[in-house]
Amino acid sequence: MYDAIRIDDNLNLDSNNHIIPKNKKFQSRTQKSLEKSYYEDFIAKNGSWTVSTQFNSSKNIKNAINIFKEQYQDEKSKETLDKNFMSDYYSSLFIINNHLIFSADKQSMMADFKRIVPNIDHQKLISLYANPNIVHQAYLQLIAEHSEITQYQVNNSRSIYKVDILDDGAIKLIATNLSDLENNNISDNDINKYHSFGIRATVIIYPNALPIIKYSHFIK
Repeated sequence: MYDAIRIDDNLNLDSNNHIIPKNKKFQSRTQKSLEKSYYEDFIAKNGSWTVSTQFNSSKNIKNAINIFKEQYQDEKSKETLDKNFMSDYYSSLFIINNHLIFSADKQSMMADFKRIVPNIDHQKLISLYANPNIVHQAYLQLIAEHSEITQYQVNNSRSIYKVDILDDGAIKLIATNLSDLENNNISDNDINKYHSFGIRATVIIYPNALPIIKYSHFIK
């Protein structure tokens, strides 16, 4: 169980120091159920996604692109991947070219990632975008449209990073964070009670052109 945290505009989705049990049978069962859980949680159970118009303006997108572009130039000269990559490994899974990466051990996840994506440049690009920071703009839009959820607590926050390396060399990333909401001050009969929300960034990263970024969210 994740510790409950209060929502605000400085929410750090990587702050829940959730400890996954080390039991091997548990890990085996978890691995086998991940494909099913992915489709249930990521697709079937989600509400309708709303495109975040405020943060999808050309100015905001350009600013976001410039930030990532500067970071990538810094990363190119380094041997290591972005420091935020897999920082939320304990509450996330990666689906890269239809290969599932999930483990209680960050080193194992990183080894699987490098095996599936042997190209160093691809590794650096993916590590730059596939981390909790990428969905922050979508979160700000959610708060702007539903300020009342600042009274709620966030539970069971988890992230899904779906990455596909396309034939033309571009990389498509869909980064999604799903969280449960709880407010003990609202009656169970209150029709306005929220139970969960999701925030998402969809990114197309081109090898020789600026990326395309779209943000979206849902709340139910």
